[in-house]
Amino acid sequence: MSLHTNRRSNDRCVDGAVQRMLLAAAFAAMVWLAPTDVAAQESEGPETNAPPVKSDEPTLPVPEDDGKGVRYLEGPDGKAVAVPKNATSEGYLEYVKRLSEATGPNAPQHSIASIELTGTADADWAVLDVAIEIQIVPEGQWVLVPLDLREAVLQKTSHAHEGGGEAIFDRFERERGHGWWIRGKGLHQLSLTVLLPIQKQPAGRRIQLTLPETKVSHLALKLPVPKDRLSFKVPENSTAKAHDLGKAESELEVWGLHRLLDVSWTALPTAGTTRLRLKANSAIAVGFTEESVVLKVSQTISADQGSFDHVDVRLPSGYSLRSLERDDSAEAGQYQPRSINPDDPSQVRVQFDELTRGPVMLRWVLETKFPEGTGEIVIDGLEVDRALQQQGRIGIEEVDGYQITKVEKGPRDASRVSISAINNIPEFRTLAGGSKFRTAYIFYEQPYQLALEVKEIEPYYTVEPLVHLQLSGTQATLTANFHFEVFNGAVQEVELPWPLESREGWRLARIEAKEVIDRTAGEGLAESDLIRVEFAKRQSSKFVVTLTAEREIDETAGPVVLRFPEAIASSATPPQLVVTKAENVEFQLTPTGKTSLQILPVSKTNPAIERAPGSVGYTIDSPEKTLSLQVTTHEQQVETSTTIEVDARSVPGRLIVKQHILYDVSYEGLTSVRLMIPNGLASPEPTDPQVLFLRDETEELVPVDTSVKTSAARQIRIDLDPPELGRIEIVAEYEIDAPEQTDDASFALSLITSNDTPFSESRLTLATSPRVSLIPDGSDWKKQLFRGQSVQWATAGEKTSVSLRFEGAEGPQSHDFTIVEAVVQVQIQPNGAQEGLSSYHIKGSPETMQVSFPAPTAPRSFSWNGKELEADAIQEIGSGSREYVLTLADVAETTSESSQVLLIEFHIEEQELLGWSRALELHSPQFDGVWIDRTIWRVSLPSGQYLFTQPVGVVPEFSWQRNLLFWSRSSHPEFEQLPGWLREMSTGTDLENRAATDAYVFSSFGPVEQLEFRSMSQSTIVLLGAGAALAVGFLLLKVPVTRNAMTLLIMMFAVSLISLWYSAPVKLLMQPALLGLILAVSAATIDRVARRKQRADILTLSAPSDLIGPASSVERGVVALVGSEDPTAVRPAGGAGPVEPISSSEAGSAHG
Repeated sequence: MSLHTNRRSNDRCVDGAVQRMLLAAAFAAMVWLAPTDVAAQESEGPETNAPPVKSDEPTLPVPEDDGKGVRYLEGPDGKAVAVPKNATSEGYLEYVKRLSEATGPNAPQHSIASIELTGTADADWAVLDVAIEIQIVPEGQWVLVPLDLREAVLQKTSHAHEGGGEAIFDRFERERGHGWWIRGKGLHQLSLTVLLPIQKQPAGRRIQLTLPETKVSHLALKLPVPKDRLSFKVPENSTAKAHDLGKAESELEVWGLHRLLDVSWTALPTAGTTRLRLKANSAIAVGFTEESVVLKVSQTISADQGSFDHVDVRLPSGYSLRSLERDDSAEAGQYQPRSINPDDPSQVRVQFDELTRGPVMLRWVLETKFPEGTGEIVIDGLEVDRALQQQGRIGIEEVDGYQITKVEKGPRDASRVSISAINNIPEFRTLAGGSKFRTAYIFYEQPYQLALEVKEIEPYYTVEPLVHLQLSGTQATLTANFHFEVFNGAVQEVELPWPLESREGWRLARIEAKEVIDRTAGEGLAESDLIRVEFAKRQSSKFVVTLTAEREIDETAGPVVLRFPEAIASSATPPQLVVTKAENVEFQLTPTGKTSLQILPVSKTNPAIERAPGSVGYTIDSPEKTLSLQVTTHEQQVETSTTIEVDARSVPGRLIVKQHILYDVSYEGLTSVRLMIPNGLASPEPTDPQVLFLRDETEELVPVDTSVKTSAARQIRIDLDPPELGRIEIVAEYEIDAPEQTDDASFALSLITSNDTPFSESRLTLATSPRVSLIPDGSDWKKQLFRGQSVQWATAGEKTSVSLRFEGAEGPQSHDFTIVEAVVQVQIQPNGAQEGLSSYHIKGSPETMQVSFPAPTAPRSFSWNGKELEADAIQEIGSGSREYVLTLADVAETTSESSQVLLIEFHIEEQELLGWSRALELHSPQFDGVWIDRTIWRVSLPSGQYLFTQPVGVVPEFSWQRNLLFWSRSSHPEFEQLPGWLREMSTGTDLENRAATDAYVFSSFGPVEQLEFRSMSQSTIVLLGAGAALAVGFLLLKVPVTRNAMTLLIMMFAVSLISLWYSAPVKLLMQPALLGLILAVSAATIDRVARRKQRADILTLSAPSDLIGPASSVERGVVALVGSEDPTAVRPAGGAGPVEPISSSEAGSAHG
C-alpha cells in the first residue's frame, strides 16, 4: 500500500490533525489491546509502545518496514510516526469502540464507596450521622449523585475533597429522595445529620431507611434497652450483634445494610414481673438400629407472654440422652442439660445465656434398648414446664423384619394420622435422613403416650444356587454364588451346610457377601459342618453370598466325588452348575446314586453365570447331589497341511507363489509357529524380506530369525498373541524367476516346510496360459477337479520341493476361465421332446472352449455375449462325437477379469407321449475339467402335467403356497426371475419369454449336468389321490370293525412313514385325497338318509277282529319269530309281559 493511499484513507476516517495523531497511536496500541481502568485512561492517556518521535526523524517518503517489525505513518506535522507493522484496521475499530464507551454517555460517572451510620434512638426519633464516601470519575464536570434517604429529614451537611471539589444540594423528590451535584475527580466525603422517625409497633420499635447501592455499609445504634432485655430482628442477609453499654443502654451493630436499613427491637420484660406462658411444638422421628430405638426430636419453644432464659423438660421414660443441640440463629451449639430432680432423672433443665422470647429450636437425640423377639416400646415425655400449649407429631420409620402395631392404653394415647401429615413437614425430612416413615401419629397435649408392640416376622426367603467349577490340569476352583431374595421379614444370618466328609480335599479360600460381619474363610470354618454368615445389617431384599474353594486334582488317582455346599432357605431352586475347562482338559461328569443331572442350555442359564466358550451347563434337580468327576489332561496336538498356488500368467518371466500353511490345533493354544525357509528365499536383510507372511491374507506378520540353519534352509519363528486354537492359516507370498515356457522345460520349486509338525498333505494349484500347461513330475501327484481357473494336484506327506514341467497343449484348453453361474432352462413338449437353453456367466477371456453333449442331446446354436457364433467358429471333434470346439479369439474380451455370457441352445427329438406318468431324464452341455460354482435348473412341463417325484442332488427352490382354497407350488421370490447378469441380455428375446413360463426351479452348488424325475398327468393325480381316499372311506363304511381310533392311527402312521422317502408325491396327492374324503363322507351321508327312510314304517289301523284273536279258554304264548332258535312251545302270557298290538300283516306272517 502506498503512502498516498494511506493518507487518503486517514482523511476519510478522521478529521483534523489531532485525529490523525490519534490514528497513529491507536495502531500502536491495538495489538496489545486490553481492558484498562477508566480513570487511568483519563489521567495517562492510551498507552503506546511506539518509540518517541524526535525532530530529526526522516520525512516522507520513508520505507514501510525497517526490518524490526515497525512501519511509519504520517503524523499531524507531516513527520513519520512508528507503529507495529502487523497492526490491522479491525484492531483500530475495536480500540475506537472501547474508547468511546469509556468516554461516552454510557461510561460510569460515580460510585458510592461506603456508608457509615451512627446515632442514638429514643422513644420517637433516631438521630443518625451519615458518612458517605463518593468516587467521582470525570474531571471538571458536574455529576448528579442520588443518595435516596427519602425517609429521613436533613439537619446538617458538610463536604470534604482533597482536590478542592464542590458539592451542591440538588433537590428532594419522593420517588428519588435527596440528590447532590458534585464536581471534582476523586474521592468525596459527604457528612449528613438526619432525623429518622421510629415506627411504634405492638411488639416493639422499628426504623427503615432507603440507602443508595454500595459495597460497604454499617450501622451503630444506641438503644435505651439493657442488653439482657434486648430482642432485635434484622434482614436475613444482614449480620447483627448487640453490646452492653451499661446504664440501661446497649448498642446494636448491623453490617450489610444493602438498599434498605430495616431494624426492629423489643424490650423484654424482666423475669418475675410477667407470668411466663410458653408453647412447644415437637417433631419426633422414631428410628431403629440392630440394638436400640432412637428418638430424633426437633422441638420449637417460644413465649407468648414474658421471656425466659431456661426451660425445664421431662425426658421420655426409659430413654437416655445422647445429644442436645440448639439450632436457631440467635444461639447455636451443643448443650448439656442438668438434672433438677434427684428423685426423677428424666427432669432436666436447659439453660440459655440470655433472656429470649424465642423461638428456640432444640434438637434432641435419645435412645433405649431394642426389645428382643416380641416386646413393647413406649414413647412419651418431652413435656416443657410452664408450656400451656404442647403438641407434636410422631413418625415411625420402617424396620426390616418386624411388625409394629399400636397398643391402646387410655384416653391420652396419640392418634394415628395419614403419613402425608408428616412427609410434607421440613423438620421430618431433616430428621428422616433418607429413611421412610411407615406410620404417623399426633398428640395435642401433655402428658401423652404412644405404646407400640414390636413383633419379629418369621422371614420367608428363597435361594438360587449358581455353582461355577473351573478345571485346569491339576486344580479345580469352586465358586458357589447363592442368590437370596427376601419376600417377608428380614434375615440376620444364613447357613450353608457343607459336611466335613463332603468337603474333604477342598480348601476354603474366602466368603464374600454384602455387609458381612463375620470373617473370611478359614477362621474356624474348617472344623464345622455348618458355615454361618452373619450380616451387620438385616437383609430384607436381594443379596448374594459367594463361597470360593480350591482343591488339587490327580487324574491318575481316579474319579473325584463332588458334593457342593448348599444353602438353607424357605425355598430353593435346583442348583445350576457350569463347568469351564482349560483348553487341554477333558472331563466326564456323571451322577451317582439318585442324583439327577440334566444338560442346561445356554439360553436358560442364569445371566449371573458367565458362560465361556466351551463351557458346559447342568441342572441338579434331585434331593441327592453327588457327582463323579473324571479329568483327563491332553498334550497339545498340531496337524498341518499346505496348498501351493503357482501363477505363471500374471507377470511375464516370473512365477508368483502363494503357499497357504494350515494349522489345526487341539487342546492347547499355539503360541508360535516355526518354518524352514529355503536358502534361495531367505533374505540377508530383515528389513527387506523376500517372503511376505500374511494372516488370513490381510494381516502382515513379522518373522523372527531363530539362527537355526541347515544346509538347505534356515528357521524363522512367527509369534501368535494371544495363543490360538482351531484352524490357523498363514500365507507366504514370494516370486521367483520363471524359465522359458517351452515344451518339456522343467525346473524345481523349493517349498517352505513346517518345523513343528510335518505336513500331512500337500496340494498344488497351477495357473498357466491357454496354450501351455504346467504340471508336476512324479506319479505321487494326483490331479483333482478344483473350483476356479486352475488345476489342482495333491499328494500325501510333506515335500521340500516339487519338480514342475511345461507341457504344450495337445488340444484346446477349457480350464483357463471360471463359470460363476449356469442357468439351464428346459421346456418339455407333450410328445416328450425337449427344448433347452443353457446360459453361463463366465469370468475370464478364453480363446477356445470345448463343449460336449451327452446322447441324445444335440446343439442348435451358440451365442457369445449376445452374438451368435458363425459356423466356422464351431468345429466338431470327430463326426458324430457330439464334442465341439468353440473359437472365441475374435469375440472374447482381452482382460482375464472380464465377465462373459455364453448361450447354448439344444434339443432332444422324441416322439413318446408323456401319458399318465413318465420318468424323464434331462441333460445339459458339459465342460471337461471346468468347475461351475452354481447351477440353476428351470424345468417347464406341458399343461396338465405335474412334477411327481423330485430329482436328487439339487435343492428345490419352490414351496407350497395357498391361493384361496387350493395349494400350489410357487417359486421363491429370488428365483421368480432370471439372475441380473442374464436378465440384462434377455430383454426382448426368446430368453425372456422362456423365463416368464411357469417352471420348477432347482439349484445346486457345483456342476449338475443331469436331472431325473417323474411327471404325472392331472387326471392320474386326481384318480390316485381321490380314489385311494374314497376306497378307505368305503372300507370304513362296510367293515364296522375298522371304525375305531386304532385304524386312524395306523393310517396316519403309514402316510407319515411313506413321507420320509416320498414326501413330494404325498404332498401332491393330499389335495385330491381331500376330494375323495369329501366324496366318501357324502356317500355315507346319502346312505344313512336312505336307510332311515327305509326303516320308517307306516301303521294301518284294521278291524278289531284283526287285532284280537278268537276267544279260547286256553292261553296261548307268543309265537316265536322266524329265525328264532327257540323250540315251538306254548308259553304263559303272563311270563312274557304285556304284548304290543301288531298289524294284520304281521299277524299273518307270524301264523303262517
